[in-house]
Amino acid sequence: MKIRFFLIGLLLLASSQAALAAVQASVDRKHINFNESFNLVINLSGDSSGEPDLQELKKNFEVLSTSQSSSYQWINGDASHNKQWKISLMAKQPGQQSIPAIPVGSEQTRAIPIQVSDAPPAGKKDSSGKAQNLMLETSLSARQTYVDSPIVLSVRIVSRVNINSASLSEPDVAGGSALVEQLGDDKRYETVRDGLAYTVIERRYAITPKAAGNMSIAPLLFQARVVSSSGRFDLFSRNTALRRLRSQAQQIKVLPPPDMPAGRYWLPAKQLSLVENWSLDNGTIKTGQPITRIIMLSAEGISAKQLPDIPNGKVDGLNVYPDKAELNTQTSDQGFISSKQQKIVYIPSKTGSLTLPAIEIPWWDTENKKWQSARLPKHTIQVAAGSGSVAANTATTAAAVIPASADTSIQQPAAAPQQTAEKASASQTQKQRPLTDNPFFWSTLLLAVAFLLTLIILLRRKPQAVEQPHKPANGHSVNRAARKKALLNIKQAYESNDMDAAAKALLCWGEAVWPQQPPTSLGNLAQRVDQESADWIKKLEQARYSPDSTNWRGVPYWQNMQTREEMQLQHGYQDKVIQPLRPS
Repeated sequence: MKIRFFLIGLLLLASSQAALAAVQASVDRKHINFNESFNLVINLSGDSSGEPDLQELKKNFEVLSTSQSSSYQWINGDASHNKQWKISLMAKQPGQQSIPAIPVGSEQTRAIPIQVSDAPPAGKKDSSGKAQNLMLETSLSARQTYVDSPIVLSVRIVSRVNINSASLSEPDVAGGSALVEQLGDDKRYETVRDGLAYTVIERRYAITPKAAGNMSIAPLLFQARVVSSSGRFDLFSRNTALRRLRSQAQQIKVLPPPDMPAGRYWLPAKQLSLVENWSLDNGTIKTGQPITRIIMLSAEGISAKQLPDIPNGKVDGLNVYPDKAELNTQTSDQGFISSKQQKIVYIPSKTGSLTLPAIEIPWWDTENKKWQSARLPKHTIQVAAGSGSVAANTATTAAAVIPASADTSIQQPAAAPQQTAEKASASQTQKQRPLTDNPFFWSTLLLAVAFLLTLIILLRRKPQAVEQPHKPANGHSVNRAARKKALLNIKQAYESNDMDAAAKALLCWGEAVWPQQPPTSLGNLAQRVDQESADWIKKLEQARYSPDSTNWRGVPYWQNMQTREEMQLQHGYQDKVIQPLRPS
């Protein structure tokens, strides 16, 4: 396990030094139950072209559906094109499986290992012994954890009926302070329980306790209207029935930090590693010559903002210029995978042998319940004399290579006595020369003239008109740029038949129209638009929760949106007060 995590750190470090591959593949889950669908996403960027070849994939996986979307970006005059394929899959047999490398034109994705469990959960039954058609389930990744060590709460809505106007409450933690964060977007997949097909919508939260003791998660409330068995959509909810489901309360035991040895701090994690990369080809450099060191601290089980600062390794005779650390946090089935990358520029100012001390970061292993240490060994650098003055070389090179975010408050080494005498002599000579003989006088004068000319040109330019937000009849300020971007995303989602992307794009559109009070759900949005648009939004939400959603087509939705959007913008949006959802 440690070797695998160390290699992940090396790969992360290597990826920071090279451009991302033109084609990449990922799955929404790596631990799947048999007869349960999951999504494979393939992204193609840059100038590459082609279509995914799924022949090898179909040997061990059933392809349920495929959707495609495209996007374009213009940054500083450069255009970029990205294509994405979302493929719904189901494994043909349980066990350790692998998504094979998939050719896309001249490129190829990497293989992805997954685990397919043999026994899916059994379906629940009602009082009459029949299988329930709508269920709310919750589960925890662990029942016991430490302070500042997050656990994952998974919430699943399991359904085999058509529902609409659905809502789900947020986790409420009692008995102690805790930070609650949603992990990524909702996941949608299919599963089979007791021979019956269900649609599952799963949402995951990271819960990070801040105090020791017993902590409880109150029951979550799910509310939706269930469409009658006739299957006909009823705009006025005459053929629907309101259903409310509450989950079971969850109990968590939070342990305090163990006794910490002197000089250590509390850093709980499942795994933690340090890797580094140097720009130095061999062990000898010259004074004034910069060398770059990149250190990557990788962890599993905590977020990047919990990672400590990486020591710079200050040494007498070696000027240190650290750049701002880069933080990255990703989510997995079990929580956080994070990293902190620190770039440091060293410039030696004296000759000889310089030794950078070892770097050691202690951490608490939450799985093995013991103290561990991530360590980088000490480094010895041989420094030879460079050409010219050491101080001059150091100052000139530092100005060229130090990033803008570097800490320039580090003290520079004191000049040698001989250098001090030379500077004093030069200073006396300069005092005896006329000011106009000094080259710096003329260079400063030229810079001042250039600055004044630039200032005059800028002042004579006509001020450009600033696009004001459009205000519909009801007084709401509409962000035109955000609205246009949202409409483009809506069009792409509808044309690629991606219901989840369409729902997100519609909410972004609503946020652009009502920035002061953006809609929080599709049902909320439907109450703010005209009746015909509301009908289409409700149909989309009904289709999202329908077990038979593979036949959904978004082009009619976009045609309606396109013809009515300008008219709605012109006449305004009738806003309504939305009452908060309260348990009965």
